[in-house]
Amino acid sequence: ILPLEIARLTRARYPVRIQLTSRLKMPPLKSGDVVQFRAILLPPPGPARPGGFSYARMAWFERIGASGFLVSPPELQPPRPQGILMRINAQIQKIRTSVTRRILEGAGKTTGAIAAALITGEKGALSPELRNIMRSAGLAHLLAISGLHMVLFGGAIFALSRALLALSARLTLRYPIKKWAAFIALLGALAYLVLSGASIATQRAFIMISIMFLAIILDRQALTMRNVALAALVILLMRPESLFNVSFQMSFAAVIALIAVYETGIFRIATARPGFGQMGMAVRFFLLFFLGNVLTSIIAGSATGPFAAYHFHRVALYGVLGNIAAVPLMGLLVMPAALIALIAMPFGLESIPLTIMGYGISLIVDIARQVSDLPGAVRLVADFHMLALPFMTAGGLWLCLWRRVWRFAGIIPVAAGLVLAPYGDKPDILIARDGKNLALRDAAGKLRVLDPRKDAYSVRKWLEADGDARTPREAANPENSPFSCDALACIAQIGSGKLMSYIRSPAALEEDCQRA
Repeated sequence: ILPLEIARLTRARYPVRIQLTSRLKMPPLKSGDVVQFRAILLPPPGPARPGGFSYARMAWFERIGASGFLVSPPELQPPRPQGILMRINAQIQKIRTSVTRRILEGAGKTTGAIAAALITGEKGALSPELRNIMRSAGLAHLLAISGLHMVLFGGAIFALSRALLALSARLTLRYPIKKWAAFIALLGALAYLVLSGASIATQRAFIMISIMFLAIILDRQALTMRNVALAALVILLMRPESLFNVSFQMSFAAVIALIAVYETGIFRIATARPGFGQMGMAVRFFLLFFLGNVLTSIIAGSATGPFAAYHFHRVALYGVLGNIAAVPLMGLLVMPAALIALIAMPFGLESIPLTIMGYGISLIVDIARQVSDLPGAVRLVADFHMLALPFMTAGGLWLCLWRRVWRFAGIIPVAAGLVLAPYGDKPDILIARDGKNLALRDAAGKLRVLDPRKDAYSVRKWLEADGDARTPREAANPENSPFSCDALACIAQIGSGKLMSYIRSPAALEEDCQRA
């Protein structure tokens, strides 16, 4: 929300943007509407634990100066004059809303929610259960428009454009139709960027694929480390904070690893002509598609796994299996159908491609359910040692960037990082930001929570970072609590043997300081 007026604040203190949540009944609103409401505004919260994700940091770069929730329904106000950029943005949002509505109507409830997330970037209809299933199967990346989707969408436009141009012998013999197709695909990727809401991850994906298509237009090889480095340089010049973003790290880890393996020539066995007629072509297709898909999933999963474990404290053990089964459906069925649906939508003919897209999505969801139901599908991972991820990253880059035999020396820092990873810091005491809750580590090395009802979000983050699958209530366990509390303070013994006092009233300060 862009604030126009805020009561009891001078204009100089207005935040540029505000992010609000609401559980109230909302009137139908559209982008560009002027509304009046009452809300409780707070500064964006910092990390729940030392070294954890900081929403305040992300909000600062997104120019979000306050967050909060509504306490009264918004009331529509008379429109006010808007600048040209605001009017353009309002029209784009109107188109996105219309496209999302037609997708939800044409593809069904569950599949339509995923289809909308893949086309317009609207994730509001995705249920928490579905998100958890996809996450447990290692397929959560399919729900967010990123490099994979941009490559599939832009690649489909490139292939379709080139095939259509090749139907004309005159054009094929006289003009560089490959370059024309790359330019058309570049425009299509730009349209997809705008339609999808232009999130930060999608912007990065667009920059990467734009450089690839520009390389084709300029008669340069598209898949090279130089192009990856150029894409990273452009992104970091535009948004330097991206370096510490998990999606940036995982995207470039996967791309660098895939190109490094591609440059070794392993994939050429699949593209070589066997020379056995139709049987040879069948063998070639099998190697190119299935073996390529397996290798791609293994390589990308291995490259991104350490970053996922570091940031999310969970590893989908069967993620490679899920990706081997689901990514081909996304590339061969879902995204091509999405492209055809968008082309057909202005003519009202999107129902058939949306049905096909929905069928492919339902297969992916079924795969996710099967994989997530496997025993031990998800393993929680505690905080890494501070040197573990830098070692693994440096070793991985050494392995990928060099071409000589000494590249394999990168295995040493990777192995060192893997050995160091389990030895992260485990604090004896964790205190909530507002000081109203805490957790301590008992003699068994487990976190024990004082009150599971207060700041449950922070407690969940503490447990995740500890590799602990318990709920806040299970971590509190009032029947066997280490805390001894009265109206003035709580006393507990830490696992190291020291006595800790949690002061609730200044009257207990002098007494407890003598023994804690």
